[in-house]
Amino acid sequence: MGKATLKHILQKFLAHVEEKERQRKSDNDVYQREFQSLKELTEALKCDLKYSSSEGLKGKFRIKIRCEDNIPIHIYRCQPKKE
Repeated sequence: MGKATLKHILQKFLAHVEEKERQRKSDNDVYQREFQSLKELTEALKCDLKYSSSEGLKGKFRIKIRCEDNIPIHIYRCQPKKE
């Protein structure tokens, strides 16, 4: 399978939102349940070493951390410049 294009990703996202809006007409809690499932997934991934963000919690990155829930996983983190 090839790399997904931005256009394809956005089309899937818009289709997902449209589906949620259709569901919301009969169920007002549809977004609340989806956000809860995303929260649960995030918590589960924090324990998975493949997706660990423990590197971002180290002291050398502390100055850049604004929100501990938004720390990139190690394989995507840039090393800060030494000053």
